[in-house]
Amino acid sequence: MNTIYLMRHGDAVSMTAGVDEASRPLTSLGERQARACGRALGILEASPDFIASSPLRRAVQTAELTATAAAVADITISETLRPGLDPLRVAGWLSQIDSRSTLLVSHAPSIGRLGSWFFASDDRAGIHFSKAALMCLAVNQIEPGGCELEWFLTTEQIDRIAA
Repeated sequence: MNTIYLMRHGDAVSMTAGVDEASRPLTSLGERQARACGRALGILEASPDFIASSPLRRAVQTAELTATAAAVADITISETLRPGLDPLRVAGWLSQIDSRSTLLVSHAPSIGRLGSWFFASDDRAGIHFSKAALMCLAVNQIEPGGCELEWFLTTEQIDRIAA
């Protein structure tokens, strides 16, 4: 694997809307954010070969919409990407995937902890992912500190690229 992309899901319906945590869908803003991310990946010639998502509805919807916009055929749902993910478990799972580039869609603060673990060897660096933010890591080894940060895009930057 040469590249890992990390993405937080798009804007979702709040818990106060009477929907349980696992079933919260994207808002129309979240849907737009996911499509913009897919378009931006295409424009940057960075469309992943493989997309995996947390099983929570908002992450799956984000992955599906991003995949469609980036012309990626399929997504995989993985329990390893649930909120509270274990970076070591994710790394073990990733090492079994035969892909040149992989996009992982998950949740804050877990996705920020995972990015920190991959490039700083420590999952406590406190990387803040706004909704639908995207990080690109160049992979040397799938291990703590085994990646280099290539770029990090906020939702606003993605919107400008995708416009």
